[in-house]
Amino acid sequence: MRVTLAAEEGVRSVLIGDLMPLEARWTVEGGTQPYDPALFDES
Repeated sequence: MRVTLAAEEGVRSVLIGDLMPLEARWTVEGGTQPYDPALFDES
């Protein structure tokens, strides 16, 4: 399944699994980034 996203370069379509697999971060420039637990640390 694909999801349509608005990006600075225009509309993009990405695989839904690329958006939040195991809480990984997704960016327009790099796609899915490696999981970094520090991104979710609220302390």
